[in-house]
Amino acid sequence: PWTGPSDAALAEPPAPAPTPAPPPAPPPPPPPARAPSPSPRSPDVATKKVVVKRPPPPEDNDVSLYGAPTLGAGRRGVAAYLGFPLLGIKAGIGAWDRLDVGLGFDSFYGVMNEPRAWVKLNAVKGQHWSLSIPLEAGAAFFTQRPETEQAGARWLTGRRNYNIELGMIVGYRGDGPRAARLFLDVRYLAALDTQPYSETPLGGVPAPIVWGHNVPIRMGAEMPFSPSTSFLFDFGFDLHGRAPRDSAFMPVASVGIVAGI
Repeated sequence: PWTGPSDAALAEPPAPAPTPAPPPAPPPPPPPARAPSPSPRSPDVATKKVVVKRPPPPEDNDVSLYGAPTLGAGRRGVAAYLGFPLLGIKAGIGAWDRLDVGLGFDSFYGVMNEPRAWVKLNAVKGQHWSLSIPLEAGAAFFTQRPETEQAGARWLTGRRNYNIELGMIVGYRGDGPRAARLFLDVRYLAALDTQPYSETPLGGVPAPIVWGHNVPIRMGAEMPFSPSTSFLFDFGFDLHGRAPRDSAFMPVASVGIVAGI
């Protein structure tokens, strides 16, 4: 007779044997020794060379008409001044390195007007000190006759119809292109009077020509403020030899401008 599967056959198959665990993985190798990290620093910045342009040195100002230095060969200068008792203008040109010639005009505010010619010879020229010899001559024209004039242009200035001046100018200039030019100007002025008159009826007939003797003294400075222009300032006094016809002592002062052209 058919027999079914045996109980052994109907029994569950045996469980598979457990798979052995894989061998443990070897430990990872130790990391290589790290080099010390560099210290942090700012990124390189390109260095730009900065060039600072220095301003050019100031130009030398040596344009002088009232001081001891001369203009120099071929150079020209002009000046104008206003003061008491006179105002005027002056122009010159360097005929030689140490010789200037020129023309001028002095006025007692229209009451006396005197065109002049002048020469200045530089005798000593040092680094700071200089010495010049000036010679000036002019013809003065007065609006009043001398017998009707009281304390007028003749009395104030000591000048007459023709005037001749000879003297000496001592100058000093410090270091620097814009240093002031100081000067002392001492002169003898001979005044030629062609209109003398007698003050009293019994005074007799006056001489046809009478000489007057004056000593003008000036001190001042030319103070540069540009390469070719300077302020002018001077003061002083005149000693007149024809007192009481003239004032015995007369203070003077003026300001002006000196410029190269």
